[in-house]
Amino acid sequence: MKNPTRFAALAALVPLLAACPRNPFEDTVCTMEARPALHVLVSDARTGAPATGYTVVARAGSFADSATVPEAPAHWDPASGVSLAHEHAGRYEVTVRKAGYAEWRKSGVEVTRDECHVRTVRLEARLQPAL
Repeated sequence: MKNPTRFAALAALVPLLAACPRNPFEDTVCTMEARPALHVLVSDARTGAPATGYTVVARAGSFADSATVPEAPAHWDPASGVSLAHEHAGRYEVTVRKAGYAEWRKSGVEVTRDECHVRTVRLEARLQPAL
């Protein structure tokens, strides 16, 4: 014969288990890739053409990262832009410098994280010719 007391105890546990908070990371599968905090596309404001021969600097507090794109990059499409500050969240100031153009600057760029990676912020720097 079945034990009714055992079934009553199990029945009492079901609502308690259903009320337990779910682990938010339970279904999350994180990858081993390093994602950029910032992805910057740089173009000439007059022509809209992708730029080359520039330097991008990203600073968040004491952390800094930079990328320099040569005037004639080999095996790289300038329309693809540059990625910086892999897996480093923070509030950034981003600067782009190119000879013959005014400096482009963007402050207060906030990069956050999810449970696995930074959430990449995409910026478009349209460089104006220097006066």
